Amino acid sequence: RPILEYASSIWDPPSPTVSSQLEAVQHFGLKIAFKSWSIPYHHLLNLSQLTSLSHRRFKFKIVLLFKIKENLSFTPFHPLQIKAPSCYSLRSNNNGNFSQITCKTSTYSNSFYPSAINQWNYLPPPLKLSLSLSYIKFFIDHRL
Repeated sequence: RPILEYASSIWDPPSPTVSSQLEAVQHFGLKIAFKSWSIPYHHLLNLSQLTSLSHRRFKFKIVLLFKIKENLSFTPFHPLQIKAPSCYSLRSNNNGNFSQITCKTSTYSNSFYPSAINQWNYLPPPLKLSLSLSYIKFFIDHRL
């Protein structure tokens, strides 16, 4: 499993085929561990108290983005910019969103920063404004 998760916060395959091939490795390993070829994958995940690889990649990506945002992880350059509240809005719109990065190619749009920012902006506002890493991990594990 550690080999499958190596750099998973950075590399998240956009292709469903590649994602399902990665997931199939874990599925096969769980079948061998439980010596069961007929139990559905989601039941095997529950029995082993694991989450799917795609869920763990999502969690690692959000956690890494949070660490970069809060300067808990060294990055020599990062394009993170919190959207400034509009001076014309009558409502508070400081909900913790990052400015979207414009991408000219699909390869770049599927790279770490653009895809992580896109996923971050869809999180609930209380989670984006949280300063607690443990709260973010707990929320993703139990509510998403």
